[in-house]
Amino acid sequence: MRIAIINGPNLNLLGTREPALYGTDTLADIESRLLKVAKELGVELSTGLSYRVAPRFWLGAEARYHSVYPDWTHGLRRENYAVSAGPSLHYDGGEWAVTATFLPQLFGGPGRAGSSLELDDHEKTELRVKISHEF
Repeated sequence: MRIAIINGPNLNLLGTREPALYGTDTLADIESRLLKVAKELGVELSTGLSYRVAPRFWLGAEARYHSVYPDWTHGLRRENYAVSAGPSLHYDGGEWAVTATFLPQLFGGPGRAGSSLELDDHEKTELRVKISHEF
């Protein structure tokens, strides 16, 4: 299962802006807890942020943590994981919307000889294009 969490503007002020109202947890604290729970549940979690840069255009960044346990028969001894991050561009044309995201794998582990990238070759660099229509 994949879950995407996209944050809007001003969430970077969590924990510092009106802590009596919003609390003292920062966005990094919340994302860290979410990643920990996702890892425990075996869920793939993507987080990101998005800002409108012009009417109908948003520019953002997205990060993805992916983990697998390659050998279920001998217990959960060795986890393979990868972290990817990259830019995204979104256009909202009213009834139609298009989002393009480029996610190269940054690092992973545990490393194989000569490489720290752990996913299959087709997953090392991900380009996603999503087209949506409002009905």
